[in-house]
Amino acid sequence: MKAHIEALAFWEEIDDQDLPAADQCWRFPPKAFVEHFRKCKWLAAPEFARIYPDTYTQNRQGQLHRAPGAVSGEIREQFRAYLNRKMESHSITRSSFRMSNFLGQIAEESRTLTWVIERKSEVACNREYNGHLGNDLPGDGYRFRGRGLKQLTGKYNYTEYWVYRGWISRAQFTPSWWGSKNPIRPNVSDPDSLARVPYNVVDAGAWYWEASPHRGRPHVRSSINIYACTGVTAEIVENVTKAINGGISGFENRSYHTMRIYVVLGDGV
Repeated sequence: MKAHIEALAFWEEIDDQDLPAADQCWRFPPKAFVEHFRKCKWLAAPEFARIYPDTYTQNRQGQLHRAPGAVSGEIREQFRAYLNRKMESHSITRSSFRMSNFLGQIAEESRTLTWVIERKSEVACNREYNGHLGNDLPGDGYRFRGRGLKQLTGKYNYTEYWVYRGWISRAQFTPSWWGSKNPIRPNVSDPDSLARVPYNVVDAGAWYWEASPHRGRPHVRSSINIYACTGVTAEIVENVTKAINGGISGFENRSYHTMRIYVVLGDGV
């Protein structure tokens, strides 16, 4: 860019009395140009490939474990446009801090777009999730296991997302049904759509990011953006991680990817 601008800077060499002096002319400021267009925040295919490269890297116990060819351009293109649009609509593109935290968490939750459904056995899911997160019937733990880019988990969270999408109404089920006698339970049909339909895969994750921890319709007080917009330090990544899953599972890897992605996206704004 600098060389290009220098090549255009020939004004002083023009000897014409009818032209204004060089110091009276507007000059092209390349830094301002770049800063302005970076506000777009739309990730093109080459940028997205730097964020989620073909080789998946996991940081575990201080060691980097690599899986070459885990991601492909085809996988990235399934989700790239939806991610761009949903990051914009859920205020994630307001800063590179938010984007880096959001995409860094996805790197752990979905193994950079390759795991959009929880890879645990039916027995393991039922053992871990039954009796929690609104799962009050046998088999709910597996039926409502993690799906989507943020691994939405549990019948309660699925129900909140189904209400958000307008697929069911709150009037159709008993509030806090899992603790009520003879409740009317929500009819959350086709939970696999959160792993099967690319739009839903992305949308459920972006909704959870902005709607947590109160769920329902996203609003300012419930947004993980509150934590994510302040930086990409280890402390901030830990706060974001706790807001997503209530603990710090995979924190080392989440932190690694968040800071790695900030190198691609970050410019201090």
